Amino acid sequence: MNPLVRFASLLITIALCTALPAQTENYPVPKEGSWTARDFKFHSGEVMPETTQPRNMSRLLTYFSIATSNGNINLYNAAPNAAQGDAFLAKRIATPFRGDANDVLYQWESSADYDPSAALERVQATVLAINAADDERNPPELGMMERAMKRVKNGRYLQISQSADTRGHGTTGMAKFYRKELAELLEQAPRRR
Repeated sequence: MNPLVRFASLLITIALCTALPAQTENYPVPKEGSWTARDFKFHSGEVMPETTQPRNMSRLLTYFSIATSNGNINLYNAAPNAAQGDAFLAKRIATPFRGDANDVLYQWESSADYDPSAALERVQATVLAINAADDERNPPELGMMERAMKRVKNGRYLQISQSADTRGHGTTGMAKFYRKELAELLEQAPRRR
């Protein structure tokens, strides 16, 4: 199967698997084998007891990461054919999950209804908002960041151009792309006394 078709199928599967459960009003108890989340309180008020970590957490996070944090050019360069794509995926999935699934659930749950847009005009701090042209989670073609940053009094928006070195959403964790702009911001930002 063509690697691009395989990747597109994977993206669609992930989108369906993550979007459909989010549509429900009260999340069901997340179970996989003997695992349920530890002392995690959902928006419904339901609290989950502690047991063990899920067996397939590494697989889930690998699929999510590949779909939302790598950049298309980087993914293609890493696996330009089906055999290399399978090897790339197998290596990532084989990496043991060393975190806590509760932390992952907390991150997803806490961001589900987060929307700071109502208070943007009140922001007084100097802000440098950074996004990448190949960001899969915050696609710049939607224009949301540009519109939002116009409302921030001391705000500036930097969009990093897509390249073989960018990593989609993960690009914002790579300071080499915005070191100069960050240094300028820190030099020019007002100091509190």
